[in-house]
Amino acid sequence: INKELFRGLTSLQHLYLSGNKLDGIVENTFCESPKLVLLELDGNPLENIEVGSFNCLNQLGYLNLNHTSIGRTKGALFKELHQLVVVSLSHSGLEKIADDSFQNKSRLTRIDLSDNDIEWLNASMFYGTPQIGTLRLQNNQITKLPENLFADVAGPLNLSLKGNPLVCDCQLDWISGWLLENGGNLDKCLCDQPSALHGLHLDSIPYDRFHCKPYIIIDIPQIYNATPGDKRFELVCPVGGKPPPTITWTIPSGEKISKNTVHEYENGLYRVRGNDTLVIREITSAVEGWFTCEATNILGHISVDLEVKVVHVPSNWMVAFLAVMIVLFIGCALCLVVTFLKPCRRRRRRRELIRTPARRVDPRYGPLSPIAEGNETDEL
Repeated sequence: INKELFRGLTSLQHLYLSGNKLDGIVENTFCESPKLVLLELDGNPLENIEVGSFNCLNQLGYLNLNHTSIGRTKGALFKELHQLVVVSLSHSGLEKIADDSFQNKSRLTRIDLSDNDIEWLNASMFYGTPQIGTLRLQNNQITKLPENLFADVAGPLNLSLKGNPLVCDCQLDWISGWLLENGGNLDKCLCDQPSALHGLHLDSIPYDRFHCKPYIIIDIPQIYNATPGDKRFELVCPVGGKPPPTITWTIPSGEKISKNTVHEYENGLYRVRGNDTLVIREITSAVEGWFTCEATNILGHISVDLEVKVVHVPSNWMVAFLAVMIVLFIGCALCLVVTFLKPCRRRRRRRELIRTPARRVDPRYGPLSPIAEGNETDEL
């Protein structure tokens, strides 16, 4: 679409472009029509949508992108659509949704992402979007959903998950409880795994049958920098599981410790708390190296490797010494500049005085003509 096509159409509110052969949309295409409230683009290839394609559409409420070939939404594609109420992206070949696609859309009530290839939704996907009433996710490749996905959703919520290869373990046991507390309903989606729950409806499974092998709850840094002398340095093992896994730490020396074997710094440096956090009493060169957290339950195990690096920083007196030296250096530099500039200014002033001829003044007639230096006379 040539963006000049809409020049002058400042009052345009509804635009239907369905079922054409539009390959893409360039940035600021619709800026000539900022009052658009409905935009139908379904049935177009749309393989080349630029990030700023929907700029200026601050009043757009309905956006239809069904049956397109977007593939994946780019970050900030819907950033300008603050008044969005309904967005449809079904049958669009979506593999991934940008984390901020639907954030901070206070009026958004309906999202259709059905019949795509989406495998995962980020936990922050719906931050600042409390009014979602319908979320269609059927016929994707979703196996699980993060527990705080609907943290900002007020409810009630109609959720559709059927046709997904759901793994009905402890990472999905929260959905029924959330819907019970906040209102809404879940379609009759079937579990794919584990084999003991295959073919059962997700909302019909008792809570105590949701199990899972250990898994990583959150992503944490793999490398930690510590300073010699630091007290009570802590490493957290970011895993979960049901039944709760047994946590074992392997320290750089190769020794294995846990909350069941080490309680009060028995080896002088380490302690494992009741919540399986590893506490290092004091940072020395002896604690530098790799630490491994291993979680095990009856269904499996997982391990996470963390590295602690001991970073030496200048002591307080060294920092103070460096600060004094920097101040002295700056002061000396300023003195040299002033010392150099002063004679230069004097020489410049002397040259100006030499170039300017003397003028004699008669109290009766005012300034007279210039008198060249060396030819002054007292005669009038």
